[in-house]
Amino acid sequence: MKKITLEFPSADTMAEFILVCASKDIETDMIYLTLTGKLEQRCIDLALAEYGAKISEAPDFILP
Repeated sequence: MKKITLEFPSADTMAEFILVCASKDIETDMIYLTLTGKLEQRCIDLALAEYGAKISEAPDFILP
C-alpha cells in the first residue's frame, strides 16, 4: 500500500471510487475534491484510468 493524494474531477467520481476501492483509513476534502490515504496500486491505477483522477502535486501542508 502506498500513501497518496488523488484529485478527482467531480464529487460524484470521488464518491464512486470510495465505494468501489478506498480503504477505511482515508481523508477527503470535498472543496478541493481530493482523497488522501494508503491505497493499493490496483486502486490507484483504477482511479487514474476509470475515474479521471490525477495524482496531486499539492503539498500536504500549508506554507506560511
